[in-house]
Formats: sequence, structure tokens, C-alpha cells
Amino acid sequence: MPIEGGAPVRILEGVRNFAWWRTAAGGIYFVDATTTPALVKFFDFATQRGKAITSVDLGYGDPESPSFDISTDGQWILFTRVDQFESDITLVENFR
Repeated sequence: MPIEGGAPVRILEGVRNFAWWRTAAGGIYFVDATTTPALVKFFDFATQRGKAITSVDLGYGDPESPSFDISTDGQWILFTRVDQFESDITLVENFR
């Protein structure tokens, strides 16, 4: 919503989950998980434009349950990823 009031204005398209974006000085960092690898982008409030900052391999994680953060100075990105999914079949004897 503009500071001076009025109707809300959409500034980001395609950010599927609230956990995929963080505000920062001058803009918003967000993850575009529709690409492989995913792109970390920055939307600049002054220019009203977004640009790709870097790409990240999100691994096998659930794109609907992300963890993403960025340092206040914009120098560090923190995100979770799953390297691999595994399962085991275990025989349990005498369980009764």
C-alpha cells in the first residue's frame, strides 16, 4: 500500500510462499523457485525493478515449506536444503 494511502499495489509476482521473501534496506530479497536452480532476486524500491542476484540449489526440499533468510547487510544467505531422501525397511521380531 502506498505510504500516502490508497489501494494496495502488487510489486512481486510469482513468490509462492511468504517464507521465500525478506525485506532489506531499499528493497526485498526473494527466491524464485520456479527455476532450476532457484534464483535469489532483489526488488529495488527506488527503481521498481527486480534483478537476479545468484542461484541456489534447493536440493530435494519441499518448495512449499522453505526456510530462507538474508543478513541485514545483504552479504549472507541462509536456507535449508535436503541432500537426499532415504528410507529403510526394518524387521522387528518379537514385538508382541
